[in-house]
Amino acid sequence: MGKKMEKGMVLTNQEIFATEEPLATLMGQKFHVRVSYNLAKLASKLNEQLKVIHEVRDIIIKKHGEPDPQSPQQSRFLALVEKTDASDKVIMEDGKPVMVANPSMEKFTDEMTELMDKEETIDFGKLEIPVKLPEMIASTCDKCHNNMDKALELTPRVLLFLEKFVEVVERLEDVESEGKKDKSNKD
Repeated sequence: MGKKMEKGMVLTNQEIFATEEPLATLMGQKFHVRVSYNLAKLASKLNEQLKVIHEVRDIIIKKHGEPDPQSPQQSRFLALVEKTDASDKVIMEDGKPVMVANPSMEKFTDEMTELMDKEETIDFGKLEIPVKLPEMIASTCDKCHNNMDKALELTPRVLLFLEKFVEVVERLEDVESEGKKDKSNKD
């Protein structure tokens, strides 16, 4: 059953970060208006924190990394770097640069771990978590262009990272009737 969060849901930044791609995949599906609205609200709330995570992540990468040669405005962090001598000349062996562990690796890893382990309380307001998704979704036949229902197809990876946030139900009517019950309980 969906729960209205009174004080919000406590999540780590890693849990929130892991929802980004699977949620985008889910947002590309066609759903009934109520389901689409609830997914949009869910995405909006998670995206607020995702923006902060990306900003801090970029700062950490810039601090411990180097400019990306293909995109100078971007920074990158490499786990292995070319070994250099005292005069900053790259040490070569058999015509190839000698690679060593990045000296900033430990600090970079510590800061990224601290960022991703940080817990945040996300207030979903009146949104019921998990958002209920119907097994069948609206579709159009490729041959005759008639409206029809088709099975919701999601990879296990999408469901794995969204398991705290979505639940697949057998029929859309289950979602709609639950909403009507909620309204009648409030009256």
